[in-house]
Amino acid sequence: MIKGGFQTKKRDHEKLVRWFGEFAESRGFLVSTPHPEDLVLKRDGKDFLIEAKMVRNNDARNAVRGAL
Repeated sequence: MIKGGFQTKKRDHEKLVRWFGEFAESRGFLVSTPHPEDLVLKRDGKDFLIEAKMVRNNDARNAVRGAL
């Protein structure tokens, strides 16, 4: 049961990263996913590091802590 919950969360996170990467790419960014970063966006000689977190139960505290 715990393992299944973890897998669901992981898939949700992967969907979020894929969705935002595709969105950024459609806006002209070069997108990469180098481990361990979730996303790195590049455009006009600038790099942007994206750390994606899922918010559960309308409580962003754990997501913010994890991102930091």
